[in-house]
Formats: sequence, structure tokens, C-alpha cells
Amino acid sequence: MTQGYGSQGQGYGSQGQEPAPQGQAPQGQWAPQGQAQQGQWAQPGQAPQGQWAPVTRSPQEKVAAYAKWILILTIAVVAVRALVDIIGFSTGFAAGAIGASSGDSDAALVTAGIGGILALLALAVNGILSIALLVLAIMTIVQGTGRGRTGAIVIVAALLLGVVASWILRIITQVIVANAGYDAYTAVAIISAVLEAIRWLVICGALLVGAIMIRRWVAQRA
Repeated sequence: MTQGYGSQGQGYGSQGQEPAPQGQAPQGQWAPQGQAQQGQWAQPGQAPQGQWAPVTRSPQEKVAAYAKWILILTIAVVAVRALVDIIGFSTGFAAGAIGASSGDSDAALVTAGIGGILALLALAVNGILSIALLVLAIMTIVQGTGRGRTGAIVIVAALLLGVVASWILRIITQVIVANAGYDAYTAVAIISAVLEAIRWLVICGALLVGAIMIRRWVAQRA
């Protein structure tokens, strides 16, 4: 038996594979132009079957994500700043106690130096956290509304004014010491420390108030 191209053979005869009707694409071939295929875009803006559609987040959802991190960073900034003050106070007290009890000025200087290095490291961490908090607050101002935007403005103002007030206090202290002499250094240092503590308490309170305002605004719109 031979296979050929006759009517009973396997090939292109009358009993072989029939051609597809006009206007219908053969199986396994591309569809005509303008006809969507399975797995491709059916219409402009419509996601293909079996693929993920692009996900867009609304400004409110973005601000809700910002609010969580703003509260975390605010608490971290307050805690690190408190750590800086604790390190400075404890180091100064320890150095003074060592110098007064043993009379060893070298040990007192070493203690003060270690405390200064730890305080600088804590200040560097506080600066990084403050910058991150400032960026998130600005993004909230741009995308938020109402009390959420107001809370973000309070945070930005507190961070910027806190830096300005700190430099102003340092300049005033240096001017007073330069004019009054080092005899008044102890009194000026105490007054400066008290004013610095008041400044930081005000800044911390403003940061916490702003973060809570943003958090409540997000909760009301959830």
C-alpha cells in the first residue's frame, strides 16, 4: 500500500484536512488583523487575560502609609534626642565626680571624651531620622488634605524652627560668655541648659501633636 495524494490518502485530498471557512483563522495561526487573541490586549487600557493589571494607589492610601512611618520616626527622634541629653548629663557628672574624688584630670578627660563621641554618634542618628521624617512630612503636605496636611506642616515647622532656635541659643551663650568673662560661665551654662531643655520639650510636643493629627485624619477616612 502506498500513501499518496489521492482521495483516500493522507494529504491534501477531499478527505484530508479541510480548509478553514473564510474569515476564520486556522487553528494555531494568528487571528486576522484587529481581532484580539487570548493572552493579548483586547482593548486599550484592558489587562490581558492571565496577567496582573497595573495597581495604582490613591493619595489617601499613600498618606496612610506615610502616617505610620511618621509616627514611628517621631517617637524615634524624641527617644534618640533624650538619649543624647542623658549621655551629656551623665558624662559631665561622671567626669566631674572623677576629677573631684581622685584628682586625676586625665581620667576625667577620657570620660568626657568617650561621652562626647557617644553623643556625636547619637546626634548623627538623630539627624538621619529627622531628615527622613522631614521628607515624609513634606510628601504628606503635597498629597494630604485637611487636618492631615496641617499636622504635616506642624512637623516641618517644628523641625526647622528647632534647628534655628538651637543655633540662636548657642550664639547668645557665646556672646554672653565673651562679654562677661569665664567667671559667669557656670551661670550661663546652667541657663543655657534650661533653655535648651525647654526648647526641646516644645519641639517634641509639636512633633507628637503633628504625628497624631495625621494619624487621626487617616483613621477618620479609613
